This record gives sequence, C-alpha cells and structure tokens, in this order.
Amino acid sequence: MSQMLEGIPGTICHMDDILIWGSTQEEHDQRLTEVCKRLKNSGHIIDGQGIHPDPDKIDAIENYQPPTNKKELKQLLGMANYLARFVPNYSDILFLLTSMLSNKVTFVWEAPQEAAFQKMKKILSSDPVLMIFDPIKETTVTTDASSYGLGATICQKQADGKRAVIAYASRSLTPTESRYAQIEKEALAVAWGCEKFRDYLTGMHFKIETDHKPLIPIFSKKNLGDLSPRLQRIKLRMMKFSYTIIHIPGKDLFAADALSRNPQKVPYKKEELEAEIDAFIQMITSYLPASSRRLYELRVAQLKDETCQKLTDYVLKGWPSKKEVDTLCGPYWQNRYEISVQDGLLMRGCRIIIPKSHQAEVLNQIHEGNLCITKCRARARCSVYWPGISKVIEEKIKSCTACIQESSNRHQPLILTSFPERPWEVLGLDLF
Repeated sequence: MSQMLEGIPGTICHMDDILIWGSTQEEHDQRLTEVCKRLKNSGHIIDGQGIHPDPDKIDAIENYQPPTNKKELKQLLGMANYLARFVPNYSDILFLLTSMLSNKVTFVWEAPQEAAFQKMKKILSSDPVLMIFDPIKETTVTTDASSYGLGATICQKQADGKRAVIAYASRSLTPTESRYAQIEKEALAVAWGCEKFRDYLTGMHFKIETDHKPLIPIFSKKNLGDLSPRLQRIKLRMMKFSYTIIHIPGKDLFAADALSRNPQKVPYKKEELEAEIDAFIQMITSYLPASSRRLYELRVAQLKDETCQKLTDYVLKGWPSKKEVDTLCGPYWQNRYEISVQDGLLMRGCRIIIPKSHQAEVLNQIHEGNLCITKCRARARCSVYWPGISKVIEEKIKSCTACIQESSNRHQPLILTSFPERPWEVLGLDLF
C-alpha cells in the first residue's frame, strides 16, 4: 500500500490506514482525489449496498477477445482471478480454461472453451455484490470437501432474516490430502475455512455448518486422545476459535459444495500450518497432569535414555527405512509420524514417552487406588506412553495382591430364601 501511494505529498500510510492532509481545502481534496485514483486501480467499489467489483475491470474482461495461445490465456485468467471472491462457482466456470495451462495439454480453442469464455462474461456482467462484514450480526461458516477440493462460505444474518454472503473461498487438495479419508477431508475443510476467514472470526463466537455428521462429536465432545493423529492436528488448529458446529443436509450446502467440487489452485503454506500446530502442542505440554519439577525429571531421564535419544535423532533428522531402524526404536516404527519433540519432551501425540528408568514408577502411579484395567488404561491414554503399555498394565493388575483379593471376594455365596408362610410377611428379591 505504501508503494502504491508513493510520491503523493501530504499522505501517510500505515498498514491499511491512510492519513491525508493539506494546507488548504483545495489542496487536501486534490490529494484525496489522487489517492482514490490509485486505489481504484487495484481495489473494489465499496458503498452502502456492499462491495462490488470495479466496473472498469469487468468491462475489460467483457471486451476481451478470445486468447490465441497459453500466454494470452494466462493473462485473461489473471484478470478474472481478481473477481473470484464475487462468484460462488468461479472455479466451475473457469475449470476448463485453467486446465489448459498445464504443460501436458495442447492449447486448443474450440466450442467448449468458447462456451466457458462467454459464460464467464455473462456472469460477471450481473454485477455481483458481497455484503460488508458486521461483527455484531450472527455469523455462519459453511464448509464442504470433495474428492479434490475444499470449499467455504462465510455469511451473516441480515435484518430481514435472510443470509448475505460476505466471501467465498475454495482451493484444491494437495496430492497427499487427496488420499485422506473422507472424514479427514471434511475436518480439513472446517479448519481451512475458518483459517481462511480468520480476520472476521477471531474474537467472536460463530456457527459452523457441515453436511458430514460424524464431524459433530469430533469438534465438540471427543478428547484429543480419542482421535487419530491427523484429526488431532486438525482439531488443534481449531482451538483458537469459539464456535458451535451443527449438521446441515448436503442439499442445503449449495455454495460450499459447489466450491469444493470446483476449487481454486491456491499455494499450500505448510510452514505456517506447522508453526501453528507446534504452538498449540507447546500449550498442551504446559497443561499436562504433572508438576514442572516432574516434567524436568522426565526431560533429564529422556536425555539419559539411549532409546529416547535415538528417537529424538529420527524425529529431527528424519526416519530411515524400516530395515535400517535401530532395534531399540523398532517398536515405535508403526507410530513414527505421531512422535515429536515439544518443549524439550519426546511425545507421541499428546502423551509423554516414558523412558525405561521411570516406567515402573509411572506404572505404580497409574494403578494407584487399585483401579480396574479399563480405568488404568484410560488414565495412561491421557498422558503417558511406551510400547506395550497396555499389556504391562494388564500384567500389573493380574499380579496385584489387593486386586486379586478384591476380585475373589466380590461375590458372596448364594443362599436360599425362605418362602413366606403367612400374609404380610416380607419377601426380599434382587436381580443380578
């Protein structure tokens, strides 16, 4: 923005705030006019009705002649991309044209391409309008995922009770994401859609609508420890938002469904995502059910443990093939992508990996109070891990003297109940 307004006297720009002044009213108005001219070259038209695309840019596309090669097609699509936020099925309209940019496709302009070209002109000439966001109004984010894309829409309820669109968004799935299970794609659509509209949503409570019913408990009731590692990471991304998620039948998700099936190709910012996930995992470590002193002891124990040290090297430098993995780390191979180093602690998901020197002590703490095997395993799933921990817990309980005595004395021998012989005598019964 500063570069765009460079050279205009009496103008200061900080982020998206512009201050304009002059020694006289006339000088001020001249500078204001010049600023507005420059902003018009790259901005939208904003008035009382909402946000409109610049008519000059629409005219430029309407008068555009059909391209004759890929270079001209790329220029056309570059202009059309400016209007993407105003058209709910933008990717659908331009899908045939954008696919022609591939190096594997020969440029051919025939009837289907011409039809898509003319359809684009017709829709843009309708002067679509997006409403201006109001932080006081009820806000809803609608998301959906298809086999190859994500779609999202942010709407607000107006005074007449109807919804008005604030913005549309869509993107293609990466090759890795396209191999996700459908529930993981739908969860990814929720997280990505909320992050796409984070400037609107941060600091307010809003609703999320999805047509994938299994997502409701994942984002509302289930704990992180009950989810797969991939769903854990996705749910971590949603912790910065305040929301209520509800199920809507797929037939009512017109915009988001269309967007997901016709996504825009948007760069995938993996580094930013990893930084956010790391921040949330570090936050979780600060709330682990252990004192600071205890966490320090575990860090020191991990540093002294040969297995933990090798695991740390694998996490930081990359895992070798299964055949090349050290025998000490072999039991961790199956869960290698869940293992990370956070705040100096070696962890599997949200659970601390316990070195061998502390496993017996931790096992005693898990079984403290002579809990049954189900409760002991549930307690372990919340905070600690080492290979075979479930089996070790089972063996611990089977060898526990107190548990054996409790189990053997649990059922008293059955006795016969005498049958009443006279009226009004009491007969006691129980079901088991």
